[in-house]
Amino acid sequence: MKLDLYIVNGKAECVGIINGNSDTSNITATFKLERKRLLGWSLENSWSTSSKGTSLSFYETDAVAKGYTYRLSVTANVTANGVTETVNTSIEGKY
Repeated sequence: MKLDLYIVNGKAECVGIINGNSDTSNITATFKLERKRLLGWSLENSWSTSSKGTSLSFYETDAVAKGYTYRLSVTANVTANGVTETVNTSIEGKY
């Protein structure tokens, strides 16, 4: 699983790639873009997507404000041989 967060000219480019093994039959994922505030993280946007194959690719953009740290995270359910595993990761970027 790989995440990238590029922030340029007031726009966050959110990229994700999830690769299962050859037995993977389904992948569902929720990606979240959050902004760091004084008391924690606030949700800016979220996207859900799925794939019936062995891999899933994700690309979305969203407007961001200068002077903040942003976090892109993903929670994915990967099903292989009838067994579903939940995996997650995140990445941060400052603008």
